[in-house]
Amino acid sequence: MDRIVLVTKPSRFEELVRQHLTEGAAKFILESRGQSIGPYKEEDVTYRAALAEIRRQIPNDVPVAALSRADLPNFLFRDGDLIVVCGPDGLFVNLAKYITDQPVLTVNPDPKSVAGVLMLFSPQAVGSVIAKVREGKHRLERLPFIRASIDGEREIWAINDIF
Repeated sequence: MDRIVLVTKPSRFEELVRQHLTEGAAKFILESRGQSIGPYKEEDVTYRAALAEIRRQIPNDVPVAALSRADLPNFLFRDGDLIVVCGPDGLFVNLAKYITDQPVLTVNPDPKSVAGVLMLFSPQAVGSVIAKVREGKHRLERLPFIRASIDGEREIWAINDIF
């Protein structure tokens, strides 16, 4: 393991603020639709806490590259990377298109609100998994990556299943 690559995505709160330019504008739009910005902010706080916990557990002697989902197509992954991806299952599936045989540690930032079966670890477990990888005592599970083409033009990518 030469480097850890931490892959994240913007929270729904961050996306709202980006879309509406300010938190106040996002709040106004939501309230005009009978919604509250509160759940979005709570989700953002939980996600940021999960990322802080992950960063806290990464050993200081290992270089870290942090990138967002939008940066995936332009990032050069190395053979010696350990990739830590934190978010919903879809973030892992998106990442899978850009890597080859690098091991991936999938982290669910909040099992209460993020449903999924591919994000296996809690943020609190990251340190022990990294230690196992460094010692060569980890278990790898290969997942089949599938590409389906319709009419030779439209493509869909999947992990394990296509419906």
